[in-house]
Amino acid sequence: MKKIIYIFYFFLIIGISFFISCAKEEVEPDPIVSQSKGNFNYSINGAALQKADSAVYYALNTTVYAYKNGTSTTFEINLSELIAGTYNISSATGNEFKYTTNAVEYNFTGGNFIISSNTNNKLAGSFNCSLSSGTFTSATGNFSDLPRR
Repeated sequence: MKKIIYIFYFFLIIGISFFISCAKEEVEPDPIVSQSKGNFNYSINGAALQKADSAVYYALNTTVYAYKNGTSTTFEINLSELIAGTYNISSATGNEFKYTTNAVEYNFTGGNFIISSNTNNKLAGSFNCSLSSGTFTSATGNFSDLPRR
């Protein structure tokens, strides 16, 4: 009987030391996502430049978003790619420039959205878009340091 108790304690000590010796793996925290709000300046119908409160881009769905006064004024730009270059805004290219104000959406039908750089997960460039009819006929502006989300 003593032999069984010794064997039991022997395996118990081995088991405990095995679990104690296993070091917990240190988990590296994800790098903090930039909280930059970006710079997105725009002019509608040639009015004075205004600055959006926040602007970002999403690489996964190649979209740029800008917001002013919460969501009362928004820009949504859907592009075929987000690399440096000039993107023609038209239904033929699939590149869209949407401006929403006071819950009314306007789809611009022409013009260019120019990405001058996409480096270090920051987007920069300018735009000059037109709408053939309605209250709003043009949107121009520039953007820089738009963070990737």
